[in-house]
Amino acid sequence: MPSAPPPPPHRRWTTGFVLMWAGRFLIPMNFYLLMTVMALCAMERFGTDEALAGVATSAFIVGAVLARLLTGKYMELLGRRRVLYAALGYRGMYVAVVALGLVYYAAVPGARARRGRA
Repeated sequence: MPSAPPPPPHRRWTTGFVLMWAGRFLIPMNFYLLMTVMALCAMERFGTDEALAGVATSAFIVGAVLARLLTGKYMELLGRRRVLYAALGYRGMYVAVVALGLVYYAAVPGARARRGRA
């Protein structure tokens, strides 16, 4: 009796795998790079001392951890799709507020002078 041909090899590097790996690699990398630069930026731009810059960075980290814990809880309670839509709505409101701030800053005469810039 002839032996059956071996099964075809399983492809590991599919498009979905590469995209998932890139997302799982780049998002935490962005977070950690932001953490290393945040304290330096706070000291240079806002003139704070090292302790206050460290507190700001620590508050950001604690907020990120709490947000991840709450998001996981609400994903189980409300469903993933609803949480995704809520996050997208929040992001849309954030973008709108930033856009309005930029328009105000660019359009209102004297807005730069009030911040101490000419």
